[in-house]
Amino acid sequence: VASAPSTTTAANNASSSGSTTGHSNPFPRKLMEMLRKEDLSIVAWLPRGDAFTVRDADRFVKDVLPRYFRHTKLTSFQRQLNLYGFRRITKGPDAGAYRHELFHRDCPDQCLQMKRSKQKGSPQ
Repeated sequence: VASAPSTTTAANNASSSGSTTGHSNPFPRKLMEMLRKEDLSIVAWLPRGDAFTVRDADRFVKDVLPRYFRHTKLTSFQRQLNLYGFRRITKGPDAGAYRHELFHRDCPDQCLQMKRSKQKGSPQ
C-alpha cells in the first residue's frame, strides 16, 4: 500500500512532462526553429527581425508545415498565430507579415514567455 502513492506520483510526473502547461509552448518554439532552418525564399524574418513573412504559401504548406506541425493547412497555422497573439501587418511594405512583441529573431528565448489564449467556447 505504501508503494501506491509513489507509483501514482511517478505516473503523474510522466504524464505532466509532456503536457502543454507551464513553460511548454511548442508552437512558438517550433516557429522559431522553422525560421532559423528553412529556405528564406519560403518563410523568413523581415530585415529588422521583429516580424516574419511566408513568401511562398504553396511550398510552405507542402514542404515546411509537415516537418514541424501535425496540421498542414495554412488556415490552421494562421489560427495558431492568432491564438498566440501574433498580429498581421496590414499596411506598408511589410503588409502580410506577422509580428509579436515577444517573438524576435535576436531574442529567441523571449518566445518562452508567450501564452496561448483559451479557445472561444472551450470548456476550460
